[in-house]
Amino acid sequence: MSTFNTKLNNARKSNKEQIKKQEAFDKLLRAQAPALKQYFEMLPPSLRKGVYMQTDAYDATLRIAVSLRDLNSFKDKKLTRLLEKFADWESSTQDYTISNQPNRDFHFTHQTSFGIRIKVGIYAYVKSDSPLCRVVVKGVTTRVVEEEIREIVCA
Repeated sequence: MSTFNTKLNNARKSNKEQIKKQEAFDKLLRAQAPALKQYFEMLPPSLRKGVYMQTDAYDATLRIAVSLRDLNSFKDKKLTRLLEKFADWESSTQDYTISNQPNRDFHFTHQTSFGIRIKVGIYAYVKSDSPLCRVVVKGVTTRVVEEEIREIVCA
């Protein structure tokens, strides 16, 4: 057997294993749909239509993402009531100050008893003209970057 055929067969075998894993995960998702629905229903009905959901068989994860726009601040009741629902979950946040619109991402992770990890992303955007919350410049840094200019020279 040629090297090519060996490599191709290995790639096909790996692909078949991935397909089996995806099929098994899909079966688990279908079987646990009623239990998974409770996590979706943690979101207010007004937000559910705009939810993005994705599954990943690689790490047995269901991802749920929702955006809240035009908030007055990150203390907006709409946001704080939602965040309270995930208070017991593993969490992290990330702020974005690139534009004049304050943006904070909230990430929550929960491992279910039936083997599926739930990851919820809540993407909060404060109005750019909010008097309660804004992006301000707190300082300026100057960076001098010295970079070598290289080229390939062949004899």
